[in-house]
Order: sequence, then structure tokens, then C-alpha cells
Amino acid sequence: MELHGPGSDSFELRVIGYKSVQEPDDVREANWLRIHTRATLDARTWQTIHVSLLTWEVQELAEWAESLAAAAPQKSELSFTAPNLWFEVQSWSEERVSFRIYFEREHRPPWVESDSGVGEVWAELECAPQELRDWAADLRRQLQKFPPRGKAVPHRHRRL
Repeated sequence: MELHGPGSDSFELRVIGYKSVQEPDDVREANWLRIHTRATLDARTWQTIHVSLLTWEVQELAEWAESLAAAAPQKSELSFTAPNLWFEVQSWSEERVSFRIYFEREHRPPWVESDSGVGEVWAELECAPQELRDWAADLRRQLQKFPPRGKAVPHRHRRL
């Protein structure tokens, strides 16, 4: 599902598959997912496919989106083990939630070099509560194809 901002910014996240077809012995290694992102910033679109989220982090993202649809966030930021993507709420109301998605490392736009001195790169998004609920449901549907493997005990890593 593609999310949009008040301008031309947009963002889409799809789970492509596990990092490894065979289930490694290491629980954490077994649960890395290949993530496809498609984003637009300032009318320029790019796509990436990279191992950047764990199975339980996709679930955490779905929970975060759903919680934003229901109430003002207790924590305004959500980050993950691999610091390629992270989210930050800018404003919240019962009608609209504005947030940023920050792109780091392999998920940065190709026209922004990592060492070019350019600071943070983000997309500005704005969603109605129902869009956030729909996005959470979409993430959960995608995760049904790639559920946690092994005896995974989620390690929650949030940027505060």
C-alpha cells in the first residue's frame, strides 16, 4: 500500500522474502527480511530492495501504525535494528497524522551520496486514521507469508 504526503512525497513498503531461503540456526539471522521500498521525494522516485527489517519489526511497524490511528503517540519515533528506515510523528489529530520516514544507508535516494555531506533525507507523509489502519492490515497480510521463524523472542529497538 502506498502512503502519500501533502505534496508529492510518497512511500511504499513490501516484504519480498526472508534473507535466507533455508532457516539458519541463529534465530535473529533466520528472521531478517528483504524489503522493497518505493519512495518519491520532490517528484523524484526511486526503489530499493535490501535486507533491513526483522519479522517482528514489521509486526511492530503495523502495531505502531494502528496505534497512531487510535490515539496520540506515547513515543514519537520508531526505529529498527538496521538503521535504514525510521519514522517520526510530526503532528497528530483525530483526523490526520503527519509523520516523516527517514532514509539511511541503502535506502537513501541514489542521487544523494551517503558521504556527500547531505544530512537526513526524509519523506513527509500525512494519513487519515483509516489509511493507517489499512496500512497496518496490509503489513500484517504481507507478514503472513513470512512469519517469525524459530523460537523468536522479539528484541524491541526504538529510537527515543
